[in-house]
Amino acid sequence: MSEEMEKYNGGPVEAIDPMAIIRDVCLNDSIPVEKLTALFDLETRVQEREAKKEFTRAIAKFQHECPIIAKVDQGQNSKYAKLDRIWSTIKPLIKECGLALIWASEKVDNERHFCTLDGELIHTSGYSKPVHFEMAIPSAIVRKSDGKAIQNEAQVIGSAITYCERYATCGVFGIQTGVDDDGNGWQPDTITQEQAEYLEAQIKLAGDQMPESRQKKMFDYAGCKEFADIPTAKYADCKRTVESARADKESEEDLPV
Repeated sequence: MSEEMEKYNGGPVEAIDPMAIIRDVCLNDSIPVEKLTALFDLETRVQEREAKKEFTRAIAKFQHECPIIAKVDQGQNSKYAKLDRIWSTIKPLIKECGLALIWASEKVDNERHFCTLDGELIHTSGYSKPVHFEMAIPSAIVRKSDGKAIQNEAQVIGSAITYCERYATCGVFGIQTGVDDDGNGWQPDTITQEQAEYLEAQIKLAGDQMPESRQKKMFDYAGCKEFADIPTAKYADCKRTVESARADKESEEDLPV
């Protein structure tokens, strides 16, 4: 801005700090306690909203910059990306984005072959989101050979938790894994299991913003009826659809009651 324009406008405009205004008002002894309480509540809501914005920006930055992690670790029947290699790949970016994933509870039901994880995805702004993840444990983890268990009970539990944490970590952060194509641009015909689980998770978070009618339109566009059958070429469009519905839901929740 030119000096002439600054003089015309009364000088540069300073940014308004709503928190400073609220604090100044609170120092006024003539204001009733009820109003001060309301102002403190308002300050809390403003801070929470700003923290949520920072958290959202951090997640968006992470997903934009996180590379696809190649499946180069050999499993029983196919290749996959090991949890320790996933973490070693994403750890620097997670630190840069100010994010952290903490598991507070890990439960394994060996009889039902089921694992449940509960934790929090937190950001340095102070904002956090609860994380709940549950899935069936592959029979291969608890299989038996010649009537004897291949792993003892503690090893079975450890393997089950590691297996679930791998899928949960990819789902929470939106991490994509794929076959190491040696730079040849190979893509599978249909989306990966991690991608299918991510779409399902986003739809759950979207709630009434992603009703069955809207889901049907998405599947009609993809030309299938199941998440696992969505063509890879149409994943990006389906991902935008469910993330848009989730964003609409979050905006709806932010509206004053």
